[in-house]
Amino acid sequence: MKGQKSFCYFAYASAAAEFMFAKPLAFGEDGLMRSGTVVRHLVLPQNTEDSARVLDWFAPFKDRAYFSLMAQYTPFGEISAFPELQRKITRREYEKVLSHALSLGIENLFVQDTRAAGEEYIPSWDF
Repeated sequence: MKGQKSFCYFAYASAAAEFMFAKPLAFGEDGLMRSGTVVRHLVLPQNTEDSARVLDWFAPFKDRAYFSLMAQYTPFGEISAFPELQRKITRREYEKVLSHALSLGIENLFVQDTRAAGEEYIPSWDF
């Protein structure tokens, strides 16, 4: 918008996440996380390089938080102007990003099967 400062999502989101990393990871006897942070990242089609950059940023914090590498991107809605978003991610794309995470030594990692993508997982937002 004219006269409005440029908004940089990554700058704000990463600063907020780094603030949250100060809360230590703690688990109950039941194995459930009681405190700590999980960074969720959705891998998008044709965007593995951006995912790798997010992982590079996260790597110094890998022992202070968990990382959830999501494979559930599902094309939905009016996206005809964005041909790159008109398909799900491929197994190869997801495995490339996962391989990068593992090469960085990220072990506090949640992964998804690429079959987690589908319209049946999209809630109805028409209230």
